[in-house]
Amino acid sequence: MKRQRALTVWGALVIVLVVLVLAAIFMPVSTGERGAAPRARCLSNVKQLVLSEIMYSSDFDDRFTRATAWMDAVTPYEKTEEIKRDPEGTKPGQFGYAFRERADGEKLTSFLSPAQTILIFDSNLFQRSAHSELWSIPRPGRHKGGNVCGFVDGHAKVLVSPTPDHPELNDTLQEALKADDKATTKP
Repeated sequence: MKRQRALTVWGALVIVLVVLVLAAIFMPVSTGERGAAPRARCLSNVKQLVLSEIMYSSDFDDRFTRATAWMDAVTPYEKTEEIKRDPEGTKPGQFGYAFRERADGEKLTSFLSPAQTILIFDSNLFQRSAHSELWSIPRPGRHKGGNVCGFVDGHAKVLVSPTPDHPELNDTLQEALKADDKATTKP
């Protein structure tokens, strides 16, 4: 007759311990991903909106859209309307992005330093085709203290300001605003 092996108390404890260790390892990773996902979607949205503006300008004598209707003007250059909505910090019917007033109808080539000039950015203005100068950037940022900004040259990045909890952070938003003032348009 064959002996059947039963699960011992020690065997059960080992299995439970292994499961708990794996849970402890993967739990922080999965919760961090949930917080990073809206920021990554926002970064992708802003990049696509900036690229839509660049495609628009190539069809219209190298000029950007008019600030008052920029979202409508770039619609033919995008795949979905959803990229016009910030996935974090907005309610249904709100958008959360603004177009730089200084770029209103300007030629793409009129910017001294396109890699330092902000074009589309997270904003406290939530209406469709919102436009302003950079005063409407949320402080602190909407995405874990950061704001997503798209630049005239087509790249987008998260700019972070220091917070009382993390004063060691570089003030990349402030640095970008200073560089932007120097790099905006030719006289």
